[in-house]
Amino acid sequence: MKRTEQGPAHYEVELRQADHQNERIGTIWRPIRRVRPGGTMAPLTFGSLPAAQAHVECLSPKEARVVAVEHGGWRRVVDAKET
Repeated sequence: MKRTEQGPAHYEVELRQADHQNERIGTIWRPIRRVRPGGTMAPLTFGSLPAAQAHVECLSPKEARVVAVEHGGWRRVVDAKET
């Protein structure tokens, strides 16, 4: 059986936030979250890379990145060559 490469499960947009304990040593990236009808918080997900990139372009701070979330939960930052 030939194994084919599967695409990511979905894409998420993460915002850059300064580490409030020590802003000089680094930053924290956190996914944008939305409130679901039941009151639970869940990451905002996109089914395609162009949709996630369009959302990043709408954000005013421009300190956002697109992350591909694989089926096993592994996350990786989408770079320019994937567009």
